[in-house]
Amino acid sequence: QLQQQLDQQVHQQLHKQLHKRLHKQLHQQLHQQLHKQIHQQLHQQLHQQLHKQLYQQLDQQLHQQLHKQLYQQLDQQLHQQLHKQLHKQLHKQLHQQLDQQLRQQLHKQLRQQFHQQL
Repeated sequence: QLQQQLDQQVHQQLHKQLHKRLHKQLHQQLHQQLHKQIHQQLHQQLHQQLHKQLYQQLDQQLHQQLHKQLYQQLDQQLHQQLHKQLHKQLHKQLHQQLDQQLRQQLHKQLRQQFHQQL
């Protein structure tokens, strides 16, 4: 009888201890797992955010560069066009001036000749 009771007590005690230990282990495992997951998630979020930021920066830089290039090209084209126009105008003016001078000279010469003939 006594032996049986003792046996039972030992059994219960062992059972309790086991239970406790298992509980503890499970708790620890869960805790670690959670920790790990949270860590991974955070890491991933940070990673994604960094990626996003980098992409945005790159995108912005590219955008600015493109803008710059476009402006430069436009500027150059405008410059060339202006240059052309100026050139044309100057050319025209020179022509007109020359033409006028020539005409005046001719006129003069003709008058002189006419006078001489008279």
